[in-house]
Amino acid sequence: MMMMMMMMTTMIVYLLLLLLVVVVVVVAVVVIVVVGVVVVVVAVVVIVVVGVVVVLTQYCSGNEIEKNEMGAACSAYGGEERRKQGFGGET
Repeated sequence: MMMMMMMMTTMIVYLLLLLLVVVVVVVAVVVIVVVGVVVVVVAVVVIVVVGVVVVLTQYCSGNEIEKNEMGAACSAYGGEERRKQGFGGET
């Protein structure tokens, strides 16, 4: 009888250890997935912000571009709208 109780106790301890290992693995996988998603979201946000800055710099600089095709959008972001003057003085 005593031997059977020791075996059952040992089996319960092993099952609890196995359960602990499973929980640790699941938590690790969840953390890895969440970190991966956060990294992807941050990367997309950085790419979009850099893209917007490049586009606004290209179309709104005023120093390098003769004719601005975005017009009011540049003045909204503090850029300067420049137009090429035609033959008769019209813009």
